[in-house]
Amino acid sequence: MKALVYRLPARWRPSIVVTLLVLATLSPGIACLLMEDAHHALVCMGLSAMLALVVTRYWHRRQKQAQRFLAESAGAFRSLMECAPDAVLVAGAEGRIAAINTRAEAMFGVARSAAAGMPLEALLPPAPDDAETSHFHVQDGAFPAEIWRTSTPAGQHIAIVRDLSERRRLERALDQQLSRDPLTGLPNRRGILEILDGALAGARRERSLLAVLVFDIDAFRKINSSHGYACGDEVLCECTARLSGLLGAGDALARHSGNEFIVVQAHSSAAAGARLAEAMLACMRRPFALRGQETFLSASIGIALSSSSACAPPQLVQMAQVAMAAGRVDGPARLCFHRPEMDQVIRDRVDLESMLRHAIRRGQLALQYQPRIDALEHGMVGVEALVRWRHPVLGLVAPARFIPIAEETGMIEELDMWVLQEACHRAARWRAAGLPLGRISVNLSARQFQQAGLPERVRMALAASGLEAQRLEIEITESTVMHDTEKVVEVLRSLKALGVALSIDDFGTGYSSLSYLKRFPLDILKIDRAFVKDVASDPGGAAITRAIIDLAHGLGLEAVAEGVETEEQLAFLMDNGCDEFQGYYFSAPVWPEQIEQLLLKEAQGT
Repeated sequence: MKALVYRLPARWRPSIVVTLLVLATLSPGIACLLMEDAHHALVCMGLSAMLALVVTRYWHRRQKQAQRFLAESAGAFRSLMECAPDAVLVAGAEGRIAAINTRAEAMFGVARSAAAGMPLEALLPPAPDDAETSHFHVQDGAFPAEIWRTSTPAGQHIAIVRDLSERRRLERALDQQLSRDPLTGLPNRRGILEILDGALAGARRERSLLAVLVFDIDAFRKINSSHGYACGDEVLCECTARLSGLLGAGDALARHSGNEFIVVQAHSSAAAGARLAEAMLACMRRPFALRGQETFLSASIGIALSSSSACAPPQLVQMAQVAMAAGRVDGPARLCFHRPEMDQVIRDRVDLESMLRHAIRRGQLALQYQPRIDALEHGMVGVEALVRWRHPVLGLVAPARFIPIAEETGMIEELDMWVLQEACHRAARWRAAGLPLGRISVNLSARQFQQAGLPERVRMALAASGLEAQRLEIEITESTVMHDTEKVVEVLRSLKALGVALSIDDFGTGYSSLSYLKRFPLDILKIDRAFVKDVASDPGGAAITRAIIDLAHGLGLEAVAEGVETEEQLAFLMDNGCDEFQGYYFSAPVWPEQIEQLLLKEAQGT
């Protein structure tokens, strides 16, 4: 019978058990009524007793299993409550707390023994939503929290409370990282735009002006390259300290990017903005101490004033940047106010940059050549290759317009290589045609010397064209040789080993040290046209030019004068022993076909 009961489906067992209990109870009486035979009645009663015993044992076993299951479930729930990172509160159907976990004790500062029997609302504010954010006020103060509520089928109430204090702290820290510059602690671009947005709203309410000043350190890249990025960071921090001391109440300072700072001046005017800008320029005149040495820097400042018309913060900052760039065209350490026409200049420059990127591929670049004249025989001993841009719409674009753009954008490297290769091929063709070309000189930018492999690129250009190395002269500027002197000396020696001639262009306009100059394997010093221009009228210019010629000869170098335009200049240079001349007095830069005609005349002796 026992086995039969256990074989029954589980869902039927409670009904069968009840039925059997009823039968077991009623069977003796039924047996007595229905059976006259006492023997059979006893058998029925025995069977009923056995059946009742089996059912009773089954019932007790099921009760024990249920109790054990309930105990295990309750233990598992208590373990889950204690392991939960959030506060868990359980209340009965009447709304009084039955249990809380350890996290709830710590969060609310209430022991579970004291919490038992308290109304749930004593710790949690009543709220109908499944999730909510509240600020709890407990003994240690208030804290933000998130609450989830649910109910069991038995009517119990369960509340889970998560303390959001750490999340809010991390959110604030992340916002700090997103809106603050980690080096200086100043607001970054995002931070200053938010500040500026509020300042503009206040200025409109008060009907006042505010000024945005963009402060950019001139030639800051040289600090990083010559002294290292650590010294660059020191300069930025020192600038932060100096500029902060100039601000008034309500003003704001931010590091916009790199070496650029932004100042927002509240309750400003054109005069007030100019005064602050002058003070900022003045603070940069004090030397910076870098590795025990005094270094002098300058900055350029652009100023934009808010107007009565609506102007978004990014637009106002851009206006100040445009003004700063426009002022820098006239030289470093200048301040400049934004003017509407500046925007068109910047747009034109952006358009020119875009067109320049396609100039080489589209075959728009060309070379002109300016003859170099020997002082003794007055014959052409060489030419200088000068790049020109022939645009189909703009016409012949002056080098002064596109060379600075190429240098700023890095396109100068590709431009240099094109000029070198084209000049070598042209000179090789002239030599192959029997024309009496001496040397062809090519200007290379400072960026070429900063890139590895320059001697190899020059060697490849010579090999590809078939030009002899001694027929090529490479011109470099003073600023090139003063940048990372040891590296430049190594590059110059490698170039010299190829057999090419080396000259310093525009000598006297840079910052060359004579102690460094004697270390370079040079062949020629080219005197800048600024000194040649006034040799006939300015004793100072004449003295400098004479000294450069003597210096060149003292170092065993040739002296070449640029920008010779008058007979008086030529006479002075010849009297002082200048070796070669170049300038409009002899010839302007001309196209290859014209150079060929000049070389033919040289060959014919006419």
